[in-house]
Amino acid sequence: MSANGLSKYPKRTRKVISIIAVFALVLTLLPAVPAMAGQVGNVSVTADNLKAGATGVNYTVAFDATSGLEPGDEIIIVFPTGYDVTNVSVTGITYDGKTYQPAGTSLGNIVRIGVP
Repeated sequence: MSANGLSKYPKRTRKVISIIAVFALVLTLLPAVPAMAGQVGNVSVTADNLKAGATGVNYTVAFDATSGLEPGDEIIIVFPTGYDVTNVSVTGITYDGKTYQPAGTSLGNIVRIGVP
């Protein structure tokens, strides 16, 4: 719509359209806010091979979730810079005494695990 095309609308309508457009623009500039992360305690990470550059290493990550986990939640594990866990596979997650096969994805040094 050209600026000339707006002249046939009353000033009030143009003002409302302008406010909506500015509001929409401001919303697109806001970053997405992730859900609040829960606190964890007693964190431990063990590896079955401590040799630098080793491949096929199995890691066990254990922690106490102080706020509980719900189905649909996501556990994110960030390895230090320099680790490449792109091809990692999550073999199991145990909570409340039960072991589950979760969906897991990884990229670079980050592993995301969906809570079943």
